[in-house]
Amino acid sequence: MPDVLLGADLGTSGLKLVALDAAGTVVAQAERGYEYGRPAPGRAEIDVRTWCAALDGAVAAVGPALAGTRVRSLGISGQMHGAVLVDGDGAALRPALLWPDQRGAPELARWRELPAGDRAALGNPLVAGMTGPLLAWLCRHEPDALRRAAAVLLPKDALRATLLPGSDPAVTDRSDASATLLWDVVADHWSPAAVAAAGIDPALLPVVRPSEEVVGSARLPVGEVPVVVGAADAPLALLAAGAAGPAQVNLGTGAQLLRPGGRPRPSADPLVHAYADTTGGWYAMAALQNGGSAWEWARGVLGLSWAEFVTAAAAARPAPEGCSSGPS
Repeated sequence: MPDVLLGADLGTSGLKLVALDAAGTVVAQAERGYEYGRPAPGRAEIDVRTWCAALDGAVAAVGPALAGTRVRSLGISGQMHGAVLVDGDGAALRPALLWPDQRGAPELARWRELPAGDRAALGNPLVAGMTGPLLAWLCRHEPDALRRAAAVLLPKDALRATLLPGSDPAVTDRSDASATLLWDVVADHWSPAAVAAAGIDPALLPVVRPSEEVVGSARLPVGEVPVVVGAADAPLALLAAGAAGPAQVNLGTGAQLLRPGGRPRPSADPLVHAYADTTGGWYAMAALQNGGSAWEWARGVLGLSWAEFVTAAAAARPAPEGCSSGPS
């Protein structure tokens, strides 16, 4: 019976699932798209059950191709930042807040007021959609939800928790933890000062485990499958590419420029992000929130399918050198 590995990527606008054999050859793959909610300007959230339905649909789609194989494990990569409040069984208590959400912007003042050493040890620009500021917003505006929560999870951890009922859901990995504005990148652990700024009980924070550690076994249509902790999508893209070259560009709903290697330094006002990778190291990242989301907007305005949009873009003639490609 041949062995296969399953990998799921929990994106902002869709979930992708791939099955690989021992040689890394793709055996089967599936994708399920979805949209996140925008209940008000500057807000971005989604019902965790939408993620679950997408994973269920993708697993069902690849099931026939995996007949006669043995699925050795499932790993989940996921969109970074955001915040999901869950109960002791891992069930979400409210829709997940996502990285494009801006409601935490006023709460960033709490991070600016940190003692200089504590602020510098975070080693990252202050961004409203990171977990810390979103939790600070919840603390101010939805304290009852926080009081009922057993843990706060990152998106991929929340999806994994739904697969492992009865197990402790409060687990994440270093790559996701380091991108929360709650992580001391110099000491490489949770920052007590930043956690206090968010106004949450430190007991809500997940335990940090290695990405490859098995944390439970999920009963899926393809069998009983061990599930590993997983990691954030950007560092896993670096891992998949072999971290080759001086830089790497990732294009998704957002866009990121990543530079592997190096070690984060204390900085009160850094220009780029400093995040943990999946191998015990670090990478620097510059990011834009409107990568693929801008393409999605343009496609909708033009009334084109994705296939039509890509075809039209490929057929477009570049503007003459030195000329504007459109009206100023």
